[in-house]
Amino acid sequence: MNTYRELPQGTVRINTPRIAAELVFMPLLKQFTRKFPDIRLELATNDGFVDIIRSTHPGRCALVGQGLLVRVLEDWSVTFPGFFLYYPGHRQLPAALRAVISSFRLPLSNH
Repeated sequence: MNTYRELPQGTVRINTPRIAAELVFMPLLKQFTRKFPDIRLELATNDGFVDIIRSTHPGRCALVGQGLLVRVLEDWSVTFPGFFLYYPGHRQLPAALRAVISSFRLPLSNH
């Protein structure tokens, strides 16, 4: 087995609103699967609220519920009328996730 493959491989699961799946992912999905045949992209669509913190770190939710977390540097908070992708850091990012991010990233508008 070749442990150092040229193409990324693995499963990437993305929880997204249905509209984001339709506007961002679906138009490019065929192109993505041709380019990265060894990546299994799982799109879970949900138009409701998905608490990614509670589902991955149950202990941290108590802080939010008690109001112990506050927004800092609000003047520098970026507003953007589109979709955001939240993922764990930039260091040692799995190659499959890096491929998904680069393939589905939309250009930023200056408007």
